[in-house]
Amino acid sequence: MPTEYRGRYWILAVLCVSLTLVGMAITILNVAIPDLTRELGADASDLQWIFSTYGIVFAGLVVTGGAAGDRFGRKLVLDAGLVVFGVAATLGAFSPDPALLIAARALMGLGAAMLMPGTLSIITHVFPPEERVKAIGIWSGVGGLGFILGPPIGGVLLTHFWWGSVLLVNLPVVVIALVAGARIVPESRDPEKTPLDLGGAALSTLGISALVFAFIEAPSTGWTGAPVLIAVAIAALAFLAYARWELGRKRPMLDVRLFRRSTFTAPALVITVGNFVAWGVYFLIPQFLQIVEGHSALWVGMVVSVISISWCASATSVSIVVRRIGERATIGAGLLVTAAGAACFLFVGTSQSTWWVILGLFVIGLGMGTATTPATSMLVSELPPEKAGVGSAMNDVTREFGTAFGIAVLGSVLAFRYSAQLTDATSSLSAGQQEAARNNVADALNVADEVGGSSGETLADAARAAFTSGFTLAVVVSVVLLFAVTALVMAWLPHLRRVRRHRWWASPIARPPAPASTRVEA
Repeated sequence: MPTEYRGRYWILAVLCVSLTLVGMAITILNVAIPDLTRELGADASDLQWIFSTYGIVFAGLVVTGGAAGDRFGRKLVLDAGLVVFGVAATLGAFSPDPALLIAARALMGLGAAMLMPGTLSIITHVFPPEERVKAIGIWSGVGGLGFILGPPIGGVLLTHFWWGSVLLVNLPVVVIALVAGARIVPESRDPEKTPLDLGGAALSTLGISALVFAFIEAPSTGWTGAPVLIAVAIAALAFLAYARWELGRKRPMLDVRLFRRSTFTAPALVITVGNFVAWGVYFLIPQFLQIVEGHSALWVGMVVSVISISWCASATSVSIVVRRIGERATIGAGLLVTAAGAACFLFVGTSQSTWWVILGLFVIGLGMGTATTPATSMLVSELPPEKAGVGSAMNDVTREFGTAFGIAVLGSVLAFRYSAQLTDATSSLSAGQQEAARNNVADALNVADEVGGSSGETLADAARAAFTSGFTLAVVVSVVLLFAVTALVMAWLPHLRRVRRHRWWASPIARPPAPASTRVEA
């Protein structure tokens, strides 16, 4: 066994510890939504920005983070990302208002964009080709430990401490990853030392930010409002400029012509849409369980962790399925299972709501682990080994892009439906009370307490029903989208095994081979 492959499973363990930070940052704050509303005065728009900003910055800068790792050293950039992440989490924990918390979440997104590409690119460097799919499955599954630990840890902390403790808990993980990585994880980099593409990073971040802004602000200003239309126009121009910029570079950070290849674009679409549905719905579930159903933060944390348990189990064992039926069929089956899990949420609002939520989350986790693990392996394999940082960053950007848009779009769908359904029930209230009640369900229940009596009870019931109706509509959108993407991917990749025998970058005509000391065959 070559020297670079020795101790690879210990290295994988350290990388998974680093990866837990990214997952924990997404899930642990969900159970603190009522606290953020009550203690910071966060409204529906603030909440969406608190959760979306992390993904926006991550998605916009993760390709740059991967390129920086290839250029300056993947371990060096990973460690720097850990430090930035820890500092940002500390600042966020002591934020006195939503604006500063949003800024801290943006800085956490920067740290995650620096550290996460290194975890996957180092795996492609230290694992031989025959073990790489298995290693990626373990990375995807065990790395999801943060998703599992986030909600229950958050619930325990919120039972005894203030909401900021759910951010400070990241610091011990940062320290462990830094200390262990210093002794175990090797350094690696691209021998070509491609310059960083700061222009491309700026344009992609602008495009993603503008588009998410449009989705978040649409419920309050309308889809035809000037701010929304301007944001959509800025996003379109930024994406067009990004494509033109990359095509005009002699050595692009990400060659956009790769998107012509079905074996690159299809897995990117699978990862994006899968995370769109999984985490868009996941963002709404704690609000339903805590605010509408009245469950405690600890109980909600335990319930929502179910998705990560099944996701971890399926991701670590899916390589067996891939060997038997192939990647295309495995991905298609995983998407259909995810759709079945999402359909379980159509029964939310019945007397067995909690059990339907548990079943839905469990099945979604099974489907996502089954679909996204082979999709990740396929996507990373489409780039040459010396571009491992950019390749792993593309996996990260699709995942975070889907997560950010899932929260923004499904949150907006729910907000539209909620506000429309509550119109009649708030007609007798004052203008201020009407605005508060239509803002979000938590404020509506507070207004109901102020009104009191039978009128207050009627308003509270109407608010819960309106939220449930909006949630159901968001679920319908998710299920339809999953079925559409499944059909598209199955038609798009009819001969996947034949296509995958060739790698464009492996041809000696396309590019000269890397030096023997740095080349790792894919």
